[in-house]
Parts: sequence; structure tokens; C-alpha cells
Amino acid sequence: ATVFTALILLVPGRVQGVFYRELFKGRILLEQRREQEALDHFRNFLRDVRARPWLKRLIWLSWSVYTPNVEAMALNNIGAANLALGRLGESEGALGEALTLDEKYPLPHFNLAVLQEMRGNRMLAEAELEAAAKLGYVGGTVDTIVNHAQALLARAEGRGVKAT
Repeated sequence: ATVFTALILLVPGRVQGVFYRELFKGRILLEQRREQEALDHFRNFLRDVRARPWLKRLIWLSWSVYTPNVEAMALNNIGAANLALGRLGESEGALGEALTLDEKYPLPHFNLAVLQEMRGNRMLAEAELEAAAKLGYVGGTVDTIVNHAQALLARAEGRGVKAT
């Protein structure tokens, strides 16, 4: 019974790890500040999810605090990578698309706040930060823990990406 219970608890993460590997690899590379490489993985993942929409349902095999939409998650990561590369227009497009898919997803609002600050639009940046906070992301301790946990999951599931 213990072995069976362990298998039931471990299989969902393994399944997601196989089908979401490109997303996880992209997250690792983004953490390592290898944005261009990360973009390739995020785009591959997005292409796969759009070609096989049933992959979106696998998000339910684990937890996601900020969005249940894995496509929106990939687009937010694409936006973040482009933001780090200084491609503000591409970033804004991806973040806007993420919000179109899930208007209650706070992370694109946070990234849009960074983008607006980079453009020197302090009022728009503050409005985006406020929107992120209203949706539950304030960048506090809980958000830091969640981000760290998601990074650890990406590391565990994105095997094959070496640190620089």
C-alpha cells in the first residue's frame, strides 16, 4: 500500500516533467541569465502546447499559485526574457497576450511595471504594480517562497541544462 501511494504521488510530477520539460529548461536558463537560450525553450513549449491543447490540462497534476493556464505562463516567461534582453516591444506583446489568456494572472502585470519603469513611465509602472498587488502578487515573503519553489521544480524537472 505504501509503494502504491508513493507511486500515485510521484507519477503526476514525472508526467508533467516529461511534457513540460521545455518550459522547465527555459526557467532554468532564465534564472541563469541566459535569456536568448531560454526563449528558444519557451517558444518550443508554446508551439507544442498550441499544437496539442490537451497538454494544458497537465497543469492540474501539480500546483500553480498564480495561473492555471500554462500557455499564459510560457508567454509571461517569454515576456520576461525579452524584457531582460531590452526588447521592450516584444516583451509587451507577450505579456499582453498572457493577460488576454488569463486576466487574473498577476506576474505579467509585475513585468509590465518593470517595462514601464524602463520606459520612464512611472505612473503606468505604479498602475501595473497596483494591478499585480490586487491579483495577489506583492513581491513579499510568500511570493519569494513561491518563486523559489517554482525555480526548484524547474531545476528538478529540467534535467540536462548545465549551470554556466
